[in-house]
Amino acid sequence: MDKTVRVLQIGQDNKIKVLTLIGHADGVQQTQTIIKDTGEIIVTSASNDKTVRVWQIGLDNKIKVLILEGHTDWIKQAQTIIKDTGEIIVTSASNDKTVRVWQIGVDNKIKVLILEGHTYWVKHAHTIIKDTEEIIVIASQARCCHRTR
Repeated sequence: MDKTVRVLQIGQDNKIKVLTLIGHADGVQQTQTIIKDTGEIIVTSASNDKTVRVWQIGLDNKIKVLILEGHTDWIKQAQTIIKDTGEIIVTSASNDKTVRVWQIGVDNKIKVLILEGHTYWVKHAHTIIKDTEEIIVIASQARCCHRTR
């Protein structure tokens, strides 16, 4: 399994520029890309190395990376949303039977909420913002679902 993430930027002239994001120590399970209102690109990658990486690609193509550590097993999926405040919310689902909700402030300070209670590895976790409330919907491989506010 490949340990890199590749971002293809296709210009108006149809020229393709490839950015290769290197840093994971094991295979990448899943990625997600979001473009902020500023034009900055946010790429989130979930890996077998037990980390989630949040790659921030500026308009000048300079790359900053935040490494989210704490899971004790492979991470199956990570979902990213950006709040109106600019805060980044990453929800990660892992083979360690937990979901983590990472709140990354505009100053890049990180807070984490750990959701436990699954009896099997968690395959998906999604965050939905409704007004100012965060609602997390979690589904595990065992088809056990619950919702947290």
